Amino acid sequence: AKSVTLIHRRNEFRGALDSVEKVQELKNLGKIELITPAEVVGLVGNTNLEEVVIKQGAEVFNRECDHFIPLFGLSPKLGPIADSGYIRHRRR
Repeated sequence: AKSVTLIHRRNEFRGALDSVEKVQELKNLGKIELITPAEVVGLVGNTNLEEVVIKQGAEVFNRECDHFIPLFGLSPKLGPIADSGYIRHRRR
């Protein structure tokens, strides 16, 4: 890719430490742009994606792009599923 921009809703990341360190390293090397805290609030284009609409605080702006890859984090907190008895933990 000519450029890569990572948009994240918070300033801090809760991913695996090695992944967080890799993101910071790529940012520091100028290989990716990091926009935080922000969120994608719209997509622009007719037959192909042309821009994403980004909201950062009170500011809303568009960024040209060819591809958009939304990723959603996973929470290890299973809530009622963990208490249902359907998940059994292995004992070591």
